[in-house]
Amino acid sequence: MITSIPLIKLRNAEFYQFCSDITSTLFSYNPTALGIIKPYNVFSQSIQNIDALFKLNRTSVHTEELIAIDERRDKAIIGILLYVEGMTYHFDQNISKQATMVLNQINTYGTGIARQNYQTETATISNIIRDWDTKPEYTTAIGLLNLMLWKNELAEANTLFNAKYLERAKDDSENVSTETMKEKRAETTAAWQKLKSTIESIYTIREMEETGLETYDAVIKNINVIIEKYNTLLASRK
Repeated sequence: MITSIPLIKLRNAEFYQFCSDITSTLFSYNPTALGIIKPYNVFSQSIQNIDALFKLNRTSVHTEELIAIDERRDKAIIGILLYVEGMTYHFDQNISKQATMVLNQINTYGTGIARQNYQTETATISNIIRDWDTKPEYTTAIGLLNLMLWKNELAEANTLFNAKYLERAKDDSENVSTETMKEKRAETTAAWQKLKSTIESIYTIREMEETGLETYDAVIKNINVIIEKYNTLLASRK
């Protein structure tokens, strides 16, 4: 099931980013199709409330850097898409087949990735890269298509963007009332527990019925990957 995480130990910016990572990942699987749209919307709205507290706006000292890094990763993902799409027409059927597989894999995370909001794009690119690094069929395809340099550029730009985004969120969160943030975090944590229990309940039902488990397995696996990242962060501070 879904791994536990002591959310109370996350700093404000980390808490915000964790929740944003979760919503972005669930969004890519279509919350309505998963049957979790109501708790998902409550959770998503609670995060937007925290975002409003942060007052993340275009006057931030980090904004110019964020825009530049975002453009860098946009160029990388667009370049990869154009290159892979072109390779689907390759005269070598094996190369064409591999390119089609990679293109379909990217498209499962939605079209117009470069136009997604900051948090969603970060999570989407992280998911794409993780597939390429952990699933043998994609690792082989990336090598055959000579996409390693493109992959490294995309991963580096995305990691850099996420670090800078968290830095900006941290700076902005310092201006937020402690009591107000505590209240909003409590609301968001409660919404997360409801969303988590809903996903686990549906999984249990699917397991009993022995049908439709694949999607929920993937959803829970991706959520646990995110949780593991933040648990590791917390462990490093002990």
